[in-house]
Amino acid sequence: MTSAPAGSHTLPPHAPQNGTIALHRAGPRDDDVHTGTAYAERVRRGEAVRLRRGVYTSAQSWKDAAPWQRHAAAVAATALQHPTGIFCRESALLLHSVPLLHTPAAVHLRTYDRTVVGTRPAPPPFGRSPGPSARETVPDGVPTRLIEPARYKGHRRDELRRRIGDGEWENPSTSLPAETLPGISGVERPYHVEPLGLAAADTVPRLTVTDAVVILDSLLAGRCRGGPWNMAQLRRWETHISSTRLMNRWSQALALADARAESVGESVLRIRMHQLGFQPPALQSLISTGERTYRVDFEWREAGVVVEFDGRVKYRTPRADSPGVPDAGVGSAPEQTVWAKKLREDAIRSTGRRVVRVVWSDLVDRSRLERLLLAAGIPR
Repeated sequence: MTSAPAGSHTLPPHAPQNGTIALHRAGPRDDDVHTGTAYAERVRRGEAVRLRRGVYTSAQSWKDAAPWQRHAAAVAATALQHPTGIFCRESALLLHSVPLLHTPAAVHLRTYDRTVVGTRPAPPPFGRSPGPSARETVPDGVPTRLIEPARYKGHRRDELRRRIGDGEWENPSTSLPAETLPGISGVERPYHVEPLGLAAADTVPRLTVTDAVVILDSLLAGRCRGGPWNMAQLRRWETHISSTRLMNRWSQALALADARAESVGESVLRIRMHQLGFQPPALQSLISTGERTYRVDFEWREAGVVVEFDGRVKYRTPRADSPGVPDAGVGSAPEQTVWAKKLREDAIRSTGRRVVRVVWSDLVDRSRLERLLLAAGIPR
């Protein structure tokens, strides 16, 4: 029931940190010496990296960070560079604490200037000067994608541009605290971000169905700021979905979404089983052994089969800086957690049911997952 596999490219909310990425903004000092000179020297020596113009961090912390944490740092660095900028799409979802299956390829920011729309590469981490050997081992920065405001259904792009130019319309936004991104320091001003409903409606139809359902499940289950949401609340933002194609993709994802999914992994597994043509299971069903009652992830009662999603993070000893990892066995060693899981499975099997445990590697290999589920007797 964890939200992401260890070492993956996924971006779970409140996941264990590899340490804090501290951002530093170059600026004048009291003695009229600009700190950018000192930072530039550190960049030249390979001790620091440049994330955005005038925004730096330690090269070692950048190298050690997971991909999703580097993306979060790039969002924060963009906020320092553009303090009035409005984050949208996946970057807005990140700031609203919505879990994403994959780390976004860019920071997403709104712009009223159509001449700058597109993807702008991040500055070279070590600048243009000949770099040390660290240049080969430190990952590149995250680019910024500038996007015009989302159109309303039935409105033309040129009409929206005219209204913006005449001052008749402004992109909706809200403010989130500077401490919004865990594991990132150095941001002192609030983030400007699109409302969660708009971010979801503008993002979900552009993703694969699996990525889309992960987002919608999390909104419906309340694993985000301001949740839980319901279908009626989500549908109010459909006016921002401007094409029939995107509307069809949005409707498909909504039809598959379910608030009962307790993690990203459970959402992915449910969609994989749907795509492979298996009969839909009961979610979070209760099984009584006479002595205790257990809640299981998926059950096919007539077939007598239970499937549990097993994320590796749950067997680690929890850390103080990983507050959002569910079922981690707080206060217990990994061996104790594994033993408790075995006793739980033995108790469920005592009722005559078969128990199948699915891990992240099974989700990556669909053929392997299909064979596993067929062997367990799950009906199609």
